[in-house]
Amino acid sequence: MPTMPRFVRPLLIVTTLIVLVACKPKSPAEAQAALPASSAPPATIASAMAADSSVPEAAAPTPILGDFTILRVSLGRSLDISNDIADERSVFSSRDPVYAAVVTTGTHQGLMLSARWFDGDGKLLAQNDQRLVPDGPMLASFHLEPPGGWPKGHYKLEIALDGQAQQSKEFDVR
Repeated sequence: MPTMPRFVRPLLIVTTLIVLVACKPKSPAEAQAALPASSAPPATIASAMAADSSVPEAAAPTPILGDFTILRVSLGRSLDISNDIADERSVFSSRDPVYAAVVTTGTHQGLMLSARWFDGDGKLLAQNDQRLVPDGPMLASFHLEPPGGWPKGHYKLEIALDGQAQQSKEFDVR
C-alpha cells in the first residue's frame, strides 16, 4: 500500500476546514433566509375580517426575523422613567390612557413594529407604527387615549412585525 507524503494529510485537513467555514451561513438572519417561508401565516383579527369588503384580502408576507424576538407586551396607565409600564394591568377606567410597552431582543436590518387597537367587535380603532433597526435589546412604547374617553367594553391590542401579528393583549374598560 503506497504511503502519502507527510504534507498531504495536513493539506487535506486545512482544505476541508476552509470548505466547511465557507459554506456556513454568516448570521442567523442568513440561515433563516435560506429556509422556506411558512405557507400559512398566523391567524389574526385582520384575517378574520377579510370577508369584510373594506379590508384588503391580500396577506402581507411572513417577515424573516432572524434572531429578533418580542419578549413581552405589557399594558398600563403610565410609563416609568425607562419607558416601561409603571403599573401593569388589564382593567382600565374610561378616562385612563392605555400604554403598551413592547420588550424585544435581537438584531434586524429593519422592520415595522405596529400596535393595532381593536374594540370587542374586532373593529380596528387605531394603529401606531414605529420603524426599527434594532441592534440588541430594546423597549418600544405606544399609547392610545380616545377623545372623550374609552367606552366600557372589551378591547384587544395586537403587536405586529411587518404587518404580521406576533402577540396580543386583551383588556377591559369598566
